[in-house]
Amino acid sequence: MLFSGKRASVLGVVLASAMALSACGGAQGGNAAGRTYSDAKGDKQIPERPSRVVTTQYLPHMLALGEKPVGAPGFLIDALNRLNEVSGRSYDATGIEDVGYPPDEERMTAINPDLIVTLDDENYDNYSKIAPTAIVSFLELNVWDQLLRVGEALNREDEARAWIDEYNRKAKEAKDKLPSSSGESETVGVYRIYQKELRVYGARNGGYVLYDSLGLKPPAPITDLIGKDPNFVYESISLEKLPEFAADRMIVLVTDDQESKTFLEEVQNSALWQNLAAVREGRLHFVDNNVWLNYSPLAIDYQLEQAADLLTGS
Repeated sequence: MLFSGKRASVLGVVLASAMALSACGGAQGGNAAGRTYSDAKGDKQIPERPSRVVTTQYLPHMLALGEKPVGAPGFLIDALNRLNEVSGRSYDATGIEDVGYPPDEERMTAINPDLIVTLDDENYDNYSKIAPTAIVSFLELNVWDQLLRVGEALNREDEARAWIDEYNRKAKEAKDKLPSSSGESETVGVYRIYQKELRVYGARNGGYVLYDSLGLKPPAPITDLIGKDPNFVYESISLEKLPEFAADRMIVLVTDDQESKTFLEEVQNSALWQNLAAVREGRLHFVDNNVWLNYSPLAIDYQLEQAADLLTGS
């Protein structure tokens, strides 16, 4: 999903024919004229230009492509509103029906979609009885390949490529403005306080912008974890291990609940924390937990802007 979990538990996995479409019983609002889309379930017919799309995961991807779904789970709408609140941007989720989570098939049917875009095949058989269903893997694809696949399902591939090109332009511009120390010797790490856990993050949720877009250097133990698994999301560590995983510059996320806030106080009061170079020398940055764990084009675009500001002192 948008949020983190250990490598293969970040919720999700990837995207048969005109016969399958007719088996959709009426595919509620779908039309006979269509095109072929291929995914983990094989080839199927989907609308040429779908206009009533329900997505179980890819709300921000759709908005990036200029397409507003008619239905999506409420947690995606909440995440978008949080992104707007933190970033000052104004992505529009008005009028999108909350289909619940797990998505409620009766609610989805009532919306009368002509296409469903989902992240795995677990509920494919049920969804495809409501409307033609396109699977776009969440775990197996990086954020830009997800965007391209969503663009393919919506017949907006040109828009997807243009969005990625523009992001890459901004990332290069931001990278060129970084101090030379950021790319050469300084390490940067992402850490999260989650209830009673201390977590370190890799190059996906939380760390994508830093390590992939800006090419920054993680601490050695995180480099090792990424080397073993490029899709590694996080590792829980003990407070005693923090000095080993600590970076020269630390980006810190704190879950918004009392248990996490209490644990943060414990961590901050410890000698181990207070002796970290990043803490002593003012290279510690607290960022919004929900926005930085949000692995979507819209959130990553803002993370890039904020990371550039933090690293250049803007």
